[in-house]
Amino acid sequence: MSYRSFLLLSIAIFLQVINHANAANIQITEHTGSSAWWFAIAVSDSSFTLLEAKDSGSYSTYTPMQSTGWGYNIFYTNGQPVTPPVSIRITKGNHVIVLPNIITSIIPGSLIDTGASFTTTPGSGATSAPTTPTSTPVTSAPATQAPVTPSPATQAPVTPSPATQSPVTPAPTTTKPPMVNPATVPPIAPTAKVTLTGNPFAGRNMYLSPNYRNEVESAMATYPSLASKMSKVANIATGYWIDRIAVIPNITTILTQARTQQSQSGKQTVTVLVIYDLPNRDCHAYASNGELQCNGDPLCATGLAAYKTQYIDAIVSAISAFPDMPIVAIVEPDSLPNLATNLGTPKCAASVYAYKTGVSYAVQRLGTLPNVAQYIDAAHGGWLGWETGRAAFASVVASVLSAAGGNNLIRGFATNVANYQPLGTLTSTDDPCNLASQWNFATNEVKYVNLLDQSLTAAGITSKGYVIDTGRNGVPNARSDCSNWCNINKAGLGVASSTNTTFSGLGIIDAYYWVKPPGECDGTSDSTAQRFDRMCASSDSVTNAPQAGVWFPSYFKMVVENSNPAL
Repeated sequence: MSYRSFLLLSIAIFLQVINHANAANIQITEHTGSSAWWFAIAVSDSSFTLLEAKDSGSYSTYTPMQSTGWGYNIFYTNGQPVTPPVSIRITKGNHVIVLPNIITSIIPGSLIDTGASFTTTPGSGATSAPTTPTSTPVTSAPATQAPVTPSPATQAPVTPSPATQSPVTPAPTTTKPPMVNPATVPPIAPTAKVTLTGNPFAGRNMYLSPNYRNEVESAMATYPSLASKMSKVANIATGYWIDRIAVIPNITTILTQARTQQSQSGKQTVTVLVIYDLPNRDCHAYASNGELQCNGDPLCATGLAAYKTQYIDAIVSAISAFPDMPIVAIVEPDSLPNLATNLGTPKCAASVYAYKTGVSYAVQRLGTLPNVAQYIDAAHGGWLGWETGRAAFASVVASVLSAAGGNNLIRGFATNVANYQPLGTLTSTDDPCNLASQWNFATNEVKYVNLLDQSLTAAGITSKGYVIDTGRNGVPNARSDCSNWCNINKAGLGVASSTNTTFSGLGIIDAYYWVKPPGECDGTSDSTAQRFDRMCASSDSVTNAPQAGVWFPSYFKMVVENSNPAL
């Protein structure tokens, strides 16, 4: 049995050399890729001196695997597919452990427990595994996994544009190294199941992404004079954007990493996932248009079917394997706010049913998981700060939550996601966007949260908590026009992810959090490129910007230099 060469195979093998039998568990996850195969092996005992593998096809002799220096060894093939059964040979000093035919079949996305056992004996010579049962799939998952390329949302402008907006071609997958199962070994057994109540961030650590750390460290190598400051950024929590169906299998990798961090610290570790793949996504802009479209169908039958079964249900399935891990879900940035203010845009008007039905379904399904706390995206004060905007949004949310099954399904709301509105405090008099003169008294995000909570309470949605994205709002007056939202020049990092929100003067803020990882682009500035949005060529935007979600080193350098508070 063999597979096409565009599939990448990631194998994590957890072994320990001791003087008695020991079980070896093998987890297999397949990833989509653009060319050659590879597979990786992580071993819990770092003193192993050699790892080798062979298959029953093109690689029929044991071949050494290359150390990455990050806890696992990788074997890059010559482009020919790997053919099971696959055997592994591990050398430690004068011990040689042979696991013949350890993988006898490969089912895309399956979790396989081989049940293999082995014995090692002091002295020279090799010891082979006495038993190697046929591997059996135990947990199904989506078949393919794309390289990790979060494409965070870019907020719609403050003032709706009357211009007609046509559906665009789904965004191409941007290129980054694929996320492989890291050296999170030995395997961490699940602890007690988590049921979240109250503030899900309180009293818990926040998951730190190794993938984001790699991006930051690449910038450190490019800008060594800023390496010290940048290294601090690598230790600040950021969200992971599930921006297309193909990256859903990454959830397993991320939560496995979080479980390891939790085990190492002895403290529960919360992970933030951004749900972001509605049909007709980003209806009022172009930079982050998604893969699912309604194509003129007012009921969006095809798009919603895919969203429900291939996206939301798959996410719920992946999370269900980690009942011991606390999770925060930020639900669909730029969706319901567009229904409150931007129905003058034809694509938004055509998305009402899809957005309401999709978000309602997401909230209902995620609400079945007791370890998940949900925050619905609520735009920002420069967009919905006016009383009419807040009231319209509250009305939309009330209808969505009613259809989902009730207000109690969500913890609260997230604001300023992927945007630049100033944080401020409840008593601050600063108004860098000159909003008060326009009868918008949400002059900063803290004031916006306070006003929004009043509007939601009037609509019957009470006792909610709030998360404010502070990733890039450290420079309040960076913009000449606060309706600009794309790759803002002179922007800086804001308050680091934290539950220390008391200085705001408002007790309903659960956390400040970098929902969008700083350094990842808002959208391309190339007017000839797919998904170009004119707002990414605004007078306040930087030039030479890549596509949304792509790592943008020079922009990261700028926000680090302009960080406020200083790093």
